[in-house]
Amino acid sequence: MFEGIKNRLAFCPDNGACVIYRGRYIYKSNIDVELYQQVLNRASEDPRAVPVLCCFDEFYVLARDHQYHDEISVYYNTINYVDSFEGIDFESNKISVFFPGYDAEPAFRETYSPEFSDKLYVTNAGREWIDFMNLGVDKGAGVAHLCEHLGIDIADAAAVGDTYNDIPHAGARRPQLYRGQCRGAHECACQVAHSEQQRRGRTDAHRRHLGGSLAIPSGLAGRHGITFRSVRSCARRKPH
Repeated sequence: MFEGIKNRLAFCPDNGACVIYRGRYIYKSNIDVELYQQVLNRASEDPRAVPVLCCFDEFYVLARDHQYHDEISVYYNTINYVDSFEGIDFESNKISVFFPGYDAEPAFRETYSPEFSDKLYVTNAGREWIDFMNLGVDKGAGVAHLCEHLGIDIADAAAVGDTYNDIPHAGARRPQLYRGQCRGAHECACQVAHSEQQRRGRTDAHRRHLGGSLAIPSGLAGRHGITFRSVRSCARRKPH
């Protein structure tokens, strides 16, 4: 959807597990193959789960799960269907697990967070998805890597999000979170940040909802010859 302007934008996709600047990766956090195989094996045994191995521009899904192609392809375009994940050792920075029964939240609490949170950053992206990245990776960290590359103070960056895996935006790295369609814990984090954003008068933002959300004030971005502007995703959003 950004084909015509992608070389003028910076992206922080995959929950901050990589950063793309003017069409070039400036940061990647690859998961150890043995570790991502553990997650894939566990999810493959779970009748609720549809595991997706994310390899930057290519994605791998079990052939048995082809029935969910329409739902998965909203977020992942180049999907390769395989009979097994066994023997796959591609460079990967994220495993996503789709829950077509909308039970990702209890699966996260009861199964995947207890089993893997000591090895990977495990985050619940609404009712349908659980994502796994390296420890230390989150959307706030991704924003920090981009700001460091551009020479922008993290205090001058803004971020927008609408689900659980967006909460690190408002954490220790302190990019401000625009108030959006948030509930529960999000609402608490957003109330303070929204008030601060109103005071400072920053409203222009770029947003990418396919695997990562990022907003940088357009005045700052202009110093670096990049355009950051509001973009509404045409893709169906992951529900809360």
